[in-house]
Amino acid sequence: MKKIYPFVPVFIWFNSRKRIGSCLFYLFIFIFYFLFMFEIRGKCGKERGKVGEKKVEKRGNEYWEDCEKGGLKLFFLRKIKNERNENKKIDKFKKKKKMAIEKKRLKKREKKKKKKKKKKKKVQEM
Repeated sequence: MKKIYPFVPVFIWFNSRKRIGSCLFYLFIFIFYFLFMFEIRGKCGKERGKVGEKKVEKRGNEYWEDCEKGGLKLFFLRKIKNERNENKKIDKFKKKKKMAIEKKRLKKREKKKKKKKKKKKKVQEM
């Protein structure tokens, strides 16, 4: 039996019929490895394009997004971090608006109180 070292060219693998099967097996593993290496990060949401629209699920207080991973298009759910919901933005805007309205009310009350005090002083002086 001949010893085959890694630095020997690949065509030596085809010396016997037994090695052809193992060579094809390793070739397939090599191809799938590179498929996953280049697309391991997957595509989520709008980046997917043709696959579909962004599907977001709400589970409790967390938002999860439907994603596709690798060349084999395996689907999985990805947790969305720092996802700002439109409702939250609207709520923040409403809160700011309410605070501004309350500040105006307080200023008006203070002005009215000052006017009443001035009138009382004038009445007392007379």
